[in-house]
Parts: sequence; C-alpha cells; structure tokens
Amino acid sequence: MAEWSKAHAWKVCKRQKRFMGSNPILSAKYYLFISYVKNKSIYRNMDKKFFAKIMIYFGLMTSSIFIGLGVILMFFPYFPFIPDDMKMLMGFFFLVYGIFRLVRIILQFKELRNDNNN
Repeated sequence: MAEWSKAHAWKVCKRQKRFMGSNPILSAKYYLFISYVKNKSIYRNMDKKFFAKIMIYFGLMTSSIFIGLGVILMFFPYFPFIPDDMKMLMGFFFLVYGIFRLVRIILQFKELRNDNNN
C-alpha cells in the first residue's frame, strides 16, 4: 500500500484558480456590482462644473448656518446654562468662521463663472 494517496487534491487548486471565498455567490455579486459601477458610473455622465455648483450651494448653506449660530449665541438670550463670556467667545468664532467660509465660496463662485464665460 502506498503512503501517499494518488487521488488529485482538488482543494489545493482552489486557491490557484482564484475561487472567491467560502461563499462564491456573494463574491460574484460583489464583482458584478463593481464592474457595473465602473462601466455605468453616474459620475462619468456628470460634469465637474455641476459638482462645483452643488458644493457652492452647500458652502453657502453651511456658512449661513455658522453665521446664524454666531449671531444667536452673541446677541440672543438663548442657552442660559452657558456663561455669557463663553457665549460671546463661541459666537465670535462661529461668526468669523462663517464669514471666512462665505468669502471663500464667493471667490469660488466668481472663478467658476469666469471659467464658464471663457
């Protein structure tokens, strides 16, 4: 009797043939999804300027929220549990940061508008 089996060890070949994991159906779904996304990507059809416009509107919204929160903290009697000095300091920083973001967004909008005209 031979010490080693003469039968082919098929489990050894699985790794060389690149079978996917213990659940090949889910792995196949993952790769089909990735190939679909690569081929039919929605980002391929949209223009970069469209995303820039969305980011400008999002930036306007966030800067207005920061400015509004700063004004509320500084000038309105809400949040009585926060000391007045802390409210003024936090409100000042929110106000300055909101104005900083607003200036950056306006400059980006002007740059985008100049690119559209050219």
